[in-house]
Amino acid sequence: MYSSDADKRFEVVSYLEAALVFIVFSFVLYALYPKQMLQKQVLAEKSNYDLTAIYLENMLRLEPDNMELTIALLEASIKSGKFDLALKMIDALQKDASVEFRRQLLSYRYEALKVKYFSTNEVHLQNETKEEILALLNMISAEGLYTQGDLEYWYKGSREFSLNTPALFFLYKLLEHEEKALWLKECFYLSSDIKDERLQEECLLRLRMADVSHYNEWTQQAYYLALQ
Repeated sequence: MYSSDADKRFEVVSYLEAALVFIVFSFVLYALYPKQMLQKQVLAEKSNYDLTAIYLENMLRLEPDNMELTIALLEASIKSGKFDLALKMIDALQKDASVEFRRQLLSYRYEALKVKYFSTNEVHLQNETKEEILALLNMISAEGLYTQGDLEYWYKGSREFSLNTPALFFLYKLLEHEEKALWLKECFYLSSDIKDERLQEECLLRLRMADVSHYNEWTQQAYYLALQ
């Protein structure tokens, strides 16, 4: 009898514990699932960036250390034209950033500054922003804050604002890895624009070898350059 009563008590306790675990698990699942689904939906939103930014800001109040949400808010802020918020976030994030993350933040800064530039028609404000972009590109080139995969992005960014000196720097780095005739042609004309005769001559000589279908044309250019 004693053994039977003990087994019953054991079974009752076990069933009670199992029921409690099930209830707690169900409650946690119920509480977390909607939040996770909402987060996925907000992160997947690609059209209404203003609304997305509002949702993300509210989510970050609950999860301030969630880096995925932080980057998503940064991207949404840029795409919705809130460059001031984006630039403030970048300043805060770069303080303790790794080198790799800092490079990522530099591209976000460029995109935010580009939005800032095109957000106004006032020439003096555009010129101020263009100076900020130039300072950014000069810092990237001077401190080597780029990878091989970044070079074309920064080259095109420099060209978009007719910043020929940093454009030529990134283009030359590209040419160290691959001699494309188009890049050599752009190198020739860019170096001509900034009066870098040594580089202009180098790019022209390399262009004659790379663009053999226009060899005579580039040879003639080399002849005129030699005369000058």
